[in-house]
Amino acid sequence: MDIKLSIKTGDKNNFNENKTNFLITTLESFDSLISRKSKYLENVRFLIIDELHVFEENYRNYQLQILIKRLEYIARNPLQKIFMTATLNNPNNVIQKYSNTFKIIEVKENKINDNFFILSENDILNKIKQNKIYKTIIFCNSREDTELLYEKLKKDWQGYIFIHHGNLSEKIRKNSEKNFKEYKSAICVSTSTLEVGIDIGDIQAVGLYGPPLTFKSYKQRIGRAGRKTNERYILGIYRDESELRVFNNLFAGKYIDNYTCNNIDYSVAIQQIFSCFIQFSYKINLNYLINIFSNYIDKNILKLIIDHLEKEKYLTIKDDLLIALSKTIDLLERYDFPVHSNIPTRANYQAIDITSSLILGNLSLANTNAKTLIFAGRSWEIKKIDQKSKKVYLKPIKSSSLPSFFDQTTEYGYFYDFLPESLK
Repeated sequence: MDIKLSIKTGDKNNFNENKTNFLITTLESFDSLISRKSKYLENVRFLIIDELHVFEENYRNYQLQILIKRLEYIARNPLQKIFMTATLNNPNNVIQKYSNTFKIIEVKENKINDNFFILSENDILNKIKQNKIYKTIIFCNSREDTELLYEKLKKDWQGYIFIHHGNLSEKIRKNSEKNFKEYKSAICVSTSTLEVGIDIGDIQAVGLYGPPLTFKSYKQRIGRAGRKTNERYILGIYRDESELRVFNNLFAGKYIDNYTCNNIDYSVAIQQIFSCFIQFSYKINLNYLINIFSNYIDKNILKLIIDHLEKEKYLTIKDDLLIALSKTIDLLERYDFPVHSNIPTRANYQAIDITSSLILGNLSLANTNAKTLIFAGRSWEIKKIDQKSKKVYLKPIKSSSLPSFFDQTTEYGYFYDFLPESLK
C-alpha cells in the first residue's frame, strides 16, 4: 500500500493536500480543515477518533459531534467512523451521540498484576527505592502541583527527573518525552498531557498525586504502566485525610465508571457558528445549523443564542440566512483570534529566560504584579512584563518560598462570555 502520511497540529504541520491520503490531526486542526479546506475533505471515507473518552469529559465532545456532522455534509461518499477507547464502561450510550448505526468490538487484554500503595508525598522517593522501581511517571491534576512536586523531588532525587505540561514550549516537552523514554531509570512529573497518545516507553510505576478528577482519568493513567511486564506499581499519594479516604476506596474497587457529561456548555454553539462563517463566506443557512446542532441543543436554545448574537451586532438574519456583520468579520480576520478552538485561556505571555534567551513556553498570568513564580521546573524572578508583545522575561533564582501565583483553569469554553446571561 502506498500510504502518504501527514500530521497537522498546532506544533507540527507537514500537511500537503495533494500528497496525503492519511492525516493525523487534532480536534482544533480538524475544525480548521473543515472551515478552510473543505474541498480537500470531499473524498474522505474513514474517520478514526482515538481516545474517545478524552472528549467525553468536557465541552469538546459537543464540538466533535458537530464537526462529524459537518464532515458528513462535505464527504461525497458514506463516511465510516471508527471510535477507539480503553476506558468507557458504557460505550453504547456514548456512541449513539456520534452515529445512528454501530457495532462494538471488544479486545481482551492480558491481566496485569497490580501492586497498590498509599503514601504521603514525603515517602514517594523511599517507596521507589525500596521496590527498586526504575521508571515512574507521577500524574498531577494541575500545572501548579506539577511544578511544585517536580521542584521538591529533584532536590532529593539523585537520578534523572523530568517535567511535562501543556504550557511548556514544544522543545522542552519533546526533550522530556525523548529523555524519559530513553533513560533506563527516571522519574517524570506530568499533568494529563502524558495521559494519552504519546509514546513514553516501558513504565513500571504510576504515581497519582491526589486522586484523578474522573474515573476514566484514573484508568487511563494507571494504564500507562505494566504494558510489557504485566505487572505495575500504583502509588496513591495523598495530602490530607479526604484524599486518603478516596484512595482507600478507589484501590478497593468501590468506584465505577458512571460518568456522563450532563452539563451542556453552550459556548460550543458560538464557536461553531463563527467557524461556519469562515466555511461559508460569512453566510450560513439556518436549517443547516439546526441540523448540525440537532444532537446538541434544541431549536429554542439555538434561537436564543442567535437572537443574542444579533442583538450584540455580530450577525443579522435575512431569509433564513445568518449574515456576519463587520464586528464578527473583524474578529475572524484577526490572526490571534482562536476561532477553531474553544479551549479556555487568558492572555498568554511567552516566557523567556533572560540568561539564555531560551523560550520556556506560555504563561497565563493571573497576577501581573507578582514577583516570583515556579515554571518549567524551577523558581523564577519576573524581571519584565511586556504587555505589547505579550512576553514575560524571567531570571532563574534559588528560592525556598512558595511562588506568588499560579494560573487557574477555567471550567467553560473560551466562547462562554459570548453567551446570553440566561445560558451561563
